[in-house]
Amino acid sequence: MLHLSDKSNRPKINTDDELLYVSRTHLAQIEFTTACNFRCVYCAVAQPTWVSKDMDLDALSDVISQLKSRNIQVVNISGHGETTTIPNWHEYAIRLLDDDVNLIICSNFGKQFSKIEVDVLSRFHGITVSCDTADPVLFKKLRKGGDLRTLVYNMLMVKNKAESRGLMPRWTWSCVLTDATIWGFMDFVKLGHSLGVGAFCICNLATTPPIPGVMQVKHLSTLSKNKAIDAYDIIMRAKEYCDSKNVVLDVKAGLTDTLRRTIDG
Repeated sequence: MLHLSDKSNRPKINTDDELLYVSRTHLAQIEFTTACNFRCVYCAVAQPTWVSKDMDLDALSDVISQLKSRNIQVVNISGHGETTTIPNWHEYAIRLLDDDVNLIICSNFGKQFSKIEVDVLSRFHGITVSCDTADPVLFKKLRKGGDLRTLVYNMLMVKNKAESRGLMPRWTWSCVLTDATIWGFMDFVKLGHSLGVGAFCICNLATTPPIPGVMQVKHLSTLSKNKAIDAYDIIMRAKEYCDSKNVVLDVKAGLTDTLRRTIDG
């Protein structure tokens, strides 16, 4: 971890080194774990060679103290793994929230949250939920160990608690768009909007080695020309829908450019 000292407490340094110092930190990220309770078919965590690691929580108190001393504005308490699988993760979040730090998280919302976890999450500044489809059957195939109903239930519980406190976390859904999920993409967007999602972040599929006995998904670049036309049309219609609802749909340019090349080729 890089420690940036406050200017008021540091020794005198030369002019060149002065450029390396800042008096505060806007955003920091704490990765509690690289382990996950899901085994998504496209994710590196599902690979048999994946070895997960947990953060040394004994060091977390010092990390939090350093962040608070730097007048931190936003802390992201997520990384490659699922933060909410760490026992008592919420206790560390409370310490930051009680000091008026804006917390954000990316979570699969895959376990049923306890009352205290719902209460803590309702105080978050922003919540990104990882979700790829509105089809509960396909959801289970893509995300081993997951259930769409649990995700929706958790969202509703957190939203209701936040509203009762006059709070409004910014909700985002993060989706990996593939040849399996594109056809139900409109249903996915409409479901998210009905749950209060204000932004959809569409991720490109990163290829991982196939796992025997597990559903395989492919990049949209593998679609035939006719199917690429249909896929492109679905994305454009989803964009029109989101625009009409004042919802953000962030599709990486490379994804649509790939489809255009297939269509024009």
